[in-house]
Amino acid sequence: GKEANGFVLASTTSGQDATVYFSSNTNTSLSGMTPGSKYYLSTTAGQATTTAPSASGNVVQYLGKASSATELNFVEGDPCTLA
Repeated sequence: GKEANGFVLASTTSGQDATVYFSSNTNTSLSGMTPGSKYYLSTTAGQATTTAPSASGNVVQYLGKASSATELNFVEGDPCTLA
């Protein structure tokens, strides 16, 4: 599986430079977050979900808690690949 080690605030294409933010930073470029909700790495690339994945082979990783509808306080949780 692929775990999250950080996040970017803008999309890039292959070969472009990107600024990567690591644990204990706040991602301020989001929308549709539910304040106070816990978020996990989604099985859809580049997304977060409030429901932890549960199928065999999925990576379960806590990403942090939403502080507003547009912000997630990123905490790099330890990933676990489900058997």
